[in-house]
Amino acid sequence: MIQETSIAAHEHVKRDLSEREKKVRLVLLNHGPSTLFEIAGILGVPDHHISGRLTALHDYHKVIEDTGERRTNPVTKRKAIVWRLKYATISQVKVEATSSGQQEITWH
Repeated sequence: MIQETSIAAHEHVKRDLSEREKKVRLVLLNHGPSTLFEIAGILGVPDHHISGRLTALHDYHKVIEDTGERRTNPVTKRKAIVWRLKYATISQVKVEATSSGQQEITWH
């Protein structure tokens, strides 16, 4: 069973996002793990319009994470972080019992 507090926390994060943060989150939800330049390209905006949103989603809202993968930006030839959602929707929650009998909730 998913704890009510987990559902409430997820809904709270969704409400607190700015419009551009919601758009970035939606790109990651629909397109999967992506880089800054890929997200900016999908949204049709310059990279610098997205970089701050990724920082906020990672550092403040804690809803995205670094996959550890890097992709090369075809324009700059520099490596870029590939970001993914920590959790996407309530339907993408996995609940497992731990050895101590507690429930462990992970978001996919």
